[in-house]
Amino acid sequence: MIYKGCEKRMIMLKNTGSELFEEAYFIINNKRSSQASTYDMIKEANRIVAENDIIPQIKEKQKKPIFFYILGIFSGMGTMALVMSFFI
Repeated sequence: MIYKGCEKRMIMLKNTGSELFEEAYFIINNKRSSQASTYDMIKEANRIVAENDIIPQIKEKQKKPIFFYILGIFSGMGTMALVMSFFI
């Protein structure tokens, strides 16, 4: 909460590149602002916006070896053959 008469420093990011955030505002902590450079603060603000994008990035599907698919088919065929041999 910002009170009347208080001076607060702020970083405003426009065109964040995010699909959700058009603009982002960061109020800088006066106690810690002297320890970090302006570049570090902007870098941290960009990192926070990038990490809080709710829409997950599409990752490449990991290809499963075809061996497991073939193994599943043959094990299913073997199980069916074993079950059918009891009924015939």
